Amino acid sequence: MSEQNADTNNQIAEKFPSAELLLSVIQKEYDYELARKTAFETRAGILLAFVTAILPILISYIKISDLKKIKITHVTEATWYIIYLIFVIIAMCALITAFIFLLKVFMADKYMRMTTKEFNQTYGKYPKDYIAISLTEQYRDIVQYNREKNNIKAKDYKLGTSVSLIGVILIILVYIISLNL
Repeated sequence: MSEQNADTNNQIAEKFPSAELLLSVIQKEYDYELARKTAFETRAGILLAFVTAILPILISYIKISDLKKIKITHVTEATWYIIYLIFVIIAMCALITAFIFLLKVFMADKYMRMTTKEFNQTYGKYPKDYIAISLTEQYRDIVQYNREKNNIKAKDYKLGTSVSLIGVILIILVYIISLNL
């Protein structure tokens, strides 16, 4: 009987000779995707705090009461005030949009994890190469799913970063214009 089990194990080992190597590679990919998720969330959190802190600064530059006191006699005099208001509105919209995109980085769907309900004594009786190839297939599906979620996070993070940069540039311009008004 033990010779028959040894033959079966050898046949499986010949059928999946690279199973352990494949499992090792896919586990590294799994770890990479988890690290990628953490990195996006960390960077988005820092940028989210920055955007949240800079919004009140922008609001402090809005001088609506001063705009009511202005006496404009010619269209060219109104140009700087119009540019000022347009930049303020665009900067506010940019920062709010950045806030939304950065918040979406945290709100992505749940990540898949390896289920452990099959990890029992019965499962442990199979040859290791058979188990390794089975785990490799499960990890492959999980990594693919998590990669798609991370790609969505990457897109949202990139958009949030780009839009917040536009907002910051506009805030600097609003500040410069406000000094001359």
